[in-house]
Amino acid sequence: MVKRIAIVLFLGMTMVFSGCSSNSQEASSASSSAAASQSSAQEPASSDTSSEQAVSVDENLLSVEIIMPAYFFEGSEPQDVIAEAEAAGIEASPNDDGSYTYKMSKSQYNDMMDEIKITLDEALKDIYESGDYPSVKLVEADSEYKNFKMYVDREEFESSFDSFAKLNVYVSSLMYHVLTGDDYRINISLIDNDTKEEFSSELYPPDEALEEESAQ
Repeated sequence: MVKRIAIVLFLGMTMVFSGCSSNSQEASSASSSAAASQSSAQEPASSDTSSEQAVSVDENLLSVEIIMPAYFFEGSEPQDVIAEAEAAGIEASPNDDGSYTYKMSKSQYNDMMDEIKITLDEALKDIYESGDYPSVKLVEADSEYKNFKMYVDREEFESSFDSFAKLNVYVSSLMYHVLTGDDYRINISLIDNDTKEEFSSELYPPDEALEEESAQ
């Protein structure tokens, strides 16, 4: 049952951030939203969330509270949201601004994150198996999903639009880091699949995207 909640939360955020893949300006918006989430993760969760526009994660000794913004639940009936949570053994309560607070035990939270890791691994695998990015041959991640290696056909990669695969990696990992309260920036290394030599390494989102956010 916890898997159902994990998938609901993960797919909900995927829908919100999937539009980022259309252009770099939208990528900047996604990173801005994640930055707000990171800041919110440092504050205790409460039912007074009228000013909250991002996911908030509050880990206690034995439980975890996650506040999901109202836009995740547009078109949903409160009784359905609560019933879905209860079916997974998780408490969900509506807030005045339309957001919901999910409260679960630490073990349930850990189970949920394990399910999200599985979903994330599948999303990364799809990047190089779907055929959407022909030059990308493999994507590897470390255990914390902070450092990624993307093995590519260098010539084909540099002469195509397959660089958008980096944004796909970022968006996929963003979901995990939002729900852990971690720093959302990741490092992506590009590896020549023939020589196995690294020819590029950068933080994502790029520094210029963060500078644009600061200027706004």
